[in-house]
Amino acid sequence: MSMDIFKAKKGSKVRFTGLGGWDGEAELAAKKLKIGAEYIVDHVAIYQSSTDVYLEGFGDYGFNSVMFEDVFESKDGVEYGKIRDLTNAEFTHYVMDKIENITKFRELERVIISTDDFGYDPEECEDVDSPTIVIDVKVRGALWTFWFDTGEGKFNYDVLNDCRVNRYMAIKEGRQPELPGLYSYPPDERLTEEGKAEQ
Repeated sequence: MSMDIFKAKKGSKVRFTGLGGWDGEAELAAKKLKIGAEYIVDHVAIYQSSTDVYLEGFGDYGFNSVMFEDVFESKDGVEYGKIRDLTNAEFTHYVMDKIENITKFRELERVIISTDDFGYDPEECEDVDSPTIVIDVKVRGALWTFWFDTGEGKFNYDVLNDCRVNRYMAIKEGRQPELPGLYSYPPDERLTEEGKAEQ
């Protein structure tokens, strides 16, 4: 997968793969760049059918963006490179964006990256489900859990907050739980195109 041109900004890191591009482009770029080396983005120029990435130290010389992949580094204790190695760039960007938004309002306390292989021993089982990568992000007052299916590339997340835990503990202990006070509902599938409920 090539770099995410919409997430690339000045100072982002990319790795030159030497793959892709128009006829001869990769070979020409390989004369200036080293395959596998990391470079710093100066800016990108997005056109109708291609995108050029301009790198620091290469002036006005633009390279086809398909020949690069994103480089993920640890930030605030979160090992984004490890997440990328276990999943893919799209999921890693997704988790990065969510954590960036979460930590605007809550303090990041801990991140745990786990692999759920469902207890199978590959040597004992022939038909084993692909493992799921689980990332738990504990912030003050909440736990965000992200998961990535390595077989199908699907991902999602859920949030467990103090209110839900406190309600659970109160009910478990036989006490009346405090009411949430804030409720949300999925959209009503019976709504017509005009947005009015059918009678």
